[in-house]
Amino acid sequence: MSTQYFLGANSKGGFVSLYEGFAAAPGDRLHIVKGGPGTGKSGFMRRIGEAAEKRGYAVEYVLCSGDPGSLDGVYIPALRQGWADGTAPHRLEPSVFGAAGDYVNLGRFCRLPLGDADAAETRRLTAAYQAQYARAYAFLDAAAALRRGCLPQLWEGETRVYAEKRLRALLGRFAAARGAGAQTRRFLSALSCSGELRLCEEIARLCPAVYELDDELGLAAPALRFAVEEAKRRSLDAVVCPSPLDPEEIEALLLPGTGLALLRGGWGVPGARHMRLDTLGDPGQRAAIFATTSDTNATYSFLLAILMWQAGNVLCERALTEYGGELPTPVHLVLDEFANIGRLPDFERTIAVVRSRNIGISIVLQSTAQLRSAYGDDAET
Repeated sequence: MSTQYFLGANSKGGFVSLYEGFAAAPGDRLHIVKGGPGTGKSGFMRRIGEAAEKRGYAVEYVLCSGDPGSLDGVYIPALRQGWADGTAPHRLEPSVFGAAGDYVNLGRFCRLPLGDADAAETRRLTAAYQAQYARAYAFLDAAAALRRGCLPQLWEGETRVYAEKRLRALLGRFAAARGAGAQTRRFLSALSCSGELRLCEEIARLCPAVYELDDELGLAAPALRFAVEEAKRRSLDAVVCPSPLDPEEIEALLLPGTGLALLRGGWGVPGARHMRLDTLGDPGQRAAIFATTSDTNATYSFLLAILMWQAGNVLCERALTEYGGELPTPVHLVLDEFANIGRLPDFERTIAVVRSRNIGISIVLQSTAQLRSAYGDDAET
């Protein structure tokens, strides 16, 4: 089975390379392809890969992170032969020239030297595109600064215990295929000239069981770090995928030998399962969620009202669209000091139908007069 991935990334700090491990195992030979832009390096390597596939060999294709339509490398595992673009920004040299690698110079097929006019235009275009890259890296650095991170205190206590327990159980279900605990680093997404690109189909082919760790608090980052360490402890061979924007963060963990993949939320892999709080009401889920607001300042009470209204609507909708009308696990909303959170839109209609959806609502009041003050005649409902 042929695969594709990235070994470079345009990140917040500039270009990041993972090429040091490419075709570098004992017995491998790396042919470093040299030549300027437009000399056919990508097409040359693509033809090598296509010819190998026609002969029944599995091939690994390394996509260019700046232009995913172009190739930066190709590797044939059965032959222990690799070819890689050795020009900037991922300059490469053989570890031992002649023994572990050599050069392929496509530049010698160019008509050189350039004339004065062509040389001047080439220098101008080179300076212009380098300036655009510097500008792009500045924007990526700003994007990384705006990205929501995980506050360390959020990954503590019961949240951490519960998440780690779930991950251990999940890895335990797929731990039959033990290996040497080897970890390979690959990028499976890129920030390119075509925008953000994710190799979702590649993940689905390698790992039939895909779980996306969805959350709004940045908890996927420490959860994936824990999963990587747990996979190593269990001697599971793993592909660890850093984030191209911030390579210090992990955005995916693939265990091809087991068929399991864990991803940070938002990938959109077809058929992926999701682990997050919005599975409230799904089979086997047990959770208590608390939403509080000030009891002396009513400024933000309307937000709590919106939250309660939305919770009721979403749960009823899921019961109808996903479970034939009734949630498989009962959900109970306890609304303390109900009269102080403001009027919930259409609440009298919602409370009349929730029981049939396996949803209970308990309202706690100081007096029924409070309810009549907020809901008028509808308070009787």
